Amino acid sequence: MDNQQERLFELGWLVAMIEGEGNISLTWSKKKSNKFIQMAPRVQISNNDILVIEKAKKIINDFGVGCYMNYHKKTYHLSVCGMKRTNALLEIIKDHMLGKKSRAELLFEYTGYRLETKNAPYTNTDKEYFLKMRQLNNKGIVPDENLKLLFEIESSTTTR
Repeated sequence: MDNQQERLFELGWLVAMIEGEGNISLTWSKKKSNKFIQMAPRVQISNNDILVIEKAKKIINDFGVGCYMNYHKKTYHLSVCGMKRTNALLEIIKDHMLGKKSRAELLFEYTGYRLETKNAPYTNTDKEYFLKMRQLNNKGIVPDENLKLLFEIESSTTTR
């Protein structure tokens, strides 16, 4: 994208797709060894039209951010995952967001925090970011017993 107006148009189109057909999330997964959890930031667009997903992929790639595409249950999904890639995309789009702006800003802040800590063990700060994102995404409150099971933060065995 050489033309600045074209670049701004494409950025606006991408932001609109994320606002309307996308999600901004922070998830966790427990590894099989049960010794640690992993936090995973993600920006995802889902749509039934492959042309829409391919256009979004091209725009994201043109901004220098990697993403991947998959097909599941008759829907195409385009995902930007990982601390570095998610942070890079959010840096580009967060100031242009409206409805999901608070989620974009929170996830950008979190990915920046994690990039600075360089794979340090998870702490209560990570837990707080997770709970804030969950609240912003209207997922309700995680039962305390699940948090204790999955966020054994004080334990020295919890690593990333």
